[in-house]
This record gives sequence, structure tokens and C-alpha cells, in this order.
Amino acid sequence: MLRFPLHLLVAVATLWSVPALSAPYRPKDDSVILEKLPTRPGDPVQRELQGLRAAHAANPADVGAALTLARQYFNLALDTGDPRYVGYGEAALAAWRTAPLADVPLDILVMRAQLVQYRHQFSEALSLLDAALAREPGHRRALAWRAAVNMVMARYDAVRNDCTRLREEGEKLQSAGCMAYLDATLGKARQSYETLRAAFVAETDARPTLRLWTLTVLAEIARRLGDNAAAEGHYRAALAMDDSDQYVLAAYAEILGRQRRWEEIVALLRKWDRSDVLVLSLARAERALGRPEAQARITALRARFADAALRKETSNA
Repeated sequence: MLRFPLHLLVAVATLWSVPALSAPYRPKDDSVILEKLPTRPGDPVQRELQGLRAAHAANPADVGAALTLARQYFNLALDTGDPRYVGYGEAALAAWRTAPLADVPLDILVMRAQLVQYRHQFSEALSLLDAALAREPGHRRALAWRAAVNMVMARYDAVRNDCTRLREEGEKLQSAGCMAYLDATLGKARQSYETLRAAFVAETDARPTLRLWTLTVLAEIARRLGDNAAAEGHYRAALAMDDSDQYVLAAYAEILGRQRRWEEIVALLRKWDRSDVLVLSLARAERALGRPEAQARITALRARFADAALRKETSNA
């Protein structure tokens, strides 16, 4: 699901202005390596990626290999906030780039939709998801992502329809979270919060990723209600399940920032130097504490924004 609040994205764009940009360097040969993303020796994620890339290179038209590689890159984009991984994911699906939608495997359509929505190309994402659901109306992943994209586009009737269809497909807790977020947006935050909390407590066997997502929805609704204590409790529970979730880290840091708990923000975020939003929050906290590291992070962020502008990319994290 799409989860980063738009106000966080606006904050990234407006806190510091980007300096004037020079003409971009354009290599004459596609084989020229401009930059390698940072890796750590022995990193198990990079070892897994090497194997996935090898399997994909051996047969680029193999649906399973392409999907697995693209999903791994998409997850890395979510984990690090680095949009270049989205480009790598799209490259993994290049075998179907120019094919008519009717000839593209269904799961490839959904994966492409996930990748393009990361770039905020919501209309294209909807077209891909609509094509997938025309073929398989009960495709749960496609329903969930279409509800999320429609939510961003304020197409609330369409969101409610897909929330309902998720329940019909057996996704009771995901449907409850989908409906609760919609109703909270439409002014029924207290009722939606209590309903979703009851559903969360009742469905003890839900898969971990769904429980994590539900906790973030509960936290977001609690914030709308002005109940920072409840929101913080939900975010802490989510971080206990996955302490690398970029959305949870950013949202929790925002709550801490509103309470001027700067030291806690520094402790929470100091190792996340690849995520623009997290570095932004970290720099704010360090600046509030008068620490010299803040200026170095601001300078690094300016460089990243300039680089992203040259590539015409938008970071989601």
C-alpha cells in the first residue's frame, strides 16, 4: 500500500532550496558506469541480488525470474528510499516493455504498477491495475494497490469498492484497514479507529506483513485524533516487528519532533543515511541540538535533490 503522507514529501522539497543545476553529463556509451550504489562486504541482500540477477540474465523473458528480481529491487527502494532501485526493477521487466497489455503476464502488470506509482505516475499505475483486474477481478494484490492509488487521487467511491472486494476475497483485516483509512479521511476517525482495533485484536493469525501494515494505519488514525500516546504505541509495536520500516521510522520521528524529543530522533535515525526523508528528520533534530553534523547532512541532501532533479526522479522515502 502507498503509505507516505504527502506532507512529508512536500517537506523534503521545501526545507532547503536546490542550487542552480548545470547541464547533465550524458555518456556516449551505455556501458559507462556512472555510480554504484553502496554495498557492504558479505551483505546477504547483495549476495541474493547477485543470484537473482544471474538467473534473470540467463533468461530475461522468464516471468518468475523477472518478477523476483523486480520485487527485490522494489523492496530495496522502499527500505532505502533510493528511487534508483525502481529503475533497476523496471529494467528487470524490460522484456514486456513494448508488449500490448493483453500480452503481458498478469503479475508483471501488477509489478509494473507498483513501480510506476512509486514515481507518482498514478494514472499509468491505474491503467495497469485495471488491465490486471479485467483479467482476474479477484486479484488481491491488484485490488489493494488500486485502492491505495485511488486513495491518493481522492477517488473515494472507487476506494470503497475495492475495500469491499478485498473482504469478499477473504482479506478481512486488510479490508478493515482499507475501509478504516478511508472513513477516517472522510471524518469518521474515532469510529474507524475502534472498528479497526477490534478487527486487529480478533485476527491473531494474520500474516506478519499485514499486521505491521494495520499497526501503521491505526497509528495514522490515532494521530488524526490527536492521540499521540496511542500513535506512538502503535509505531513502537510496528518497529518491534520491523525496525527498518522507513514509513514507520519517518512517522514516529515526526511525532517525536512535534514534542521536541530531539535526542530520541537522533538515536532512532542515525544509521539511516540513505533515506532522504529520514536524513531530513535527523538533520532537523541535530540542528535543534546544535550539533555540527546537521550542516553536513544538509549539504548532502542538497546534492541528492540536485541529482534527483537531473534524473527527473522523486524520492518516496
